[in-house]
Amino acid sequence: MNISPIFSVIIPVYQGKDFLAKCVDRIKNQTFKNVEIILVDDGSTDGSADICDKIARKNDNVIVIHKKNGGVSSARNVGIKVSTGKWIIFVDSDDAVSKVMCENFFNYIIQNNSYDFVACNFASEKDKLLKHSTNNKVIWYLNDYKKNISLINHMLLSDYNNLPKKFKKSFGSNIILNSPCAKAYKREFLIKNNVRFQKNIKYAEDLLFNIEVLMNKAKGVYVDAPVYFYRLNLNSATKKAYVPGILENYVLFKKVAKKLVTRNNLPMLENSIDAYCAKSALWVLPADVFCKNNSIKKSMRRFYQITNSEDFSELLNWTILKKLKNVFTRKLNYKCRLVLKKNFLILFFWYRILKKE
Repeated sequence: MNISPIFSVIIPVYQGKDFLAKCVDRIKNQTFKNVEIILVDDGSTDGSADICDKIARKNDNVIVIHKKNGGVSSARNVGIKVSTGKWIIFVDSDDAVSKVMCENFFNYIIQNNSYDFVACNFASEKDKLLKHSTNNKVIWYLNDYKKNISLINHMLLSDYNNLPKKFKKSFGSNIILNSPCAKAYKREFLIKNNVRFQKNIKYAEDLLFNIEVLMNKAKGVYVDAPVYFYRLNLNSATKKAYVPGILENYVLFKKVAKKLVTRNNLPMLENSIDAYCAKSALWVLPADVFCKNNSIKKSMRRFYQITNSEDFSELLNWTILKKLKNVFTRKLNYKCRLVLKKNFLILFFWYRILKKE
């Protein structure tokens, strides 16, 4: 490309042959044309690498990087490094985007050159893409650092804490906020502040990335324009009953998040991080211990293995629960106490008989 691109669309590719070509076609057919496409093949073995090369041979604005498998975070970081666009957009290879995605982003970028990111909406349905109208209504602006901190709290807590409904409504869905997709990030901002994805964190790495963006005083806008269509893969790792190493992952998440808090002098976020990680530890119980395929004997064995583990205790203990008493709902406080008291039978009844979350 002779002209420096406005947008670099980074697509990590791993075993994505089924939807990759369709995904790239959606980006090639954007109404806004000044776009480079960066395909980062993360060690695929299903033929995706060949598809990437074939696409690049036919399109001058497509760059292909082949690398050893290291996960989606490392692939995105490579994309950031080689990108030349003024703005960066992340798209997953099995998803689809609106043909006016880049145009929508550009229209808001030119309105205010102080923005560090523009966030739009997205939609999903089980293995189906939804058609949506858009009113392009601005939901919120971020131009005050105090609001950034409030937004981080919302992202960490709003699914299960005592935040007022009015506060939740003012920011929107966590699914939209936590993901790096359906957003355009100013490349200069990411480079200047050294904001990258944490490659050693496999789950909630997207959330951590956006928290770091906000901690670095990013200014931005969130627009109700559904430009990204998320294809829900029911076989993906995050949808399975249990993922080995998940507790260790959230211990690392907590460690990295606390370092960011210290670096940016934001002690008011300590409890929010503790709350998010404690809730993540609790998620393991219905997903693994009390899943319907386990006998009561197996459930009991797994319960004590997990709740007595060092990783679980790092995420949820009596000291943490005491700090979070006014953060968690009454129901969640009660559940935490049952877990810490090792009251297996009541929890078994809760999850397996009553089938409550």
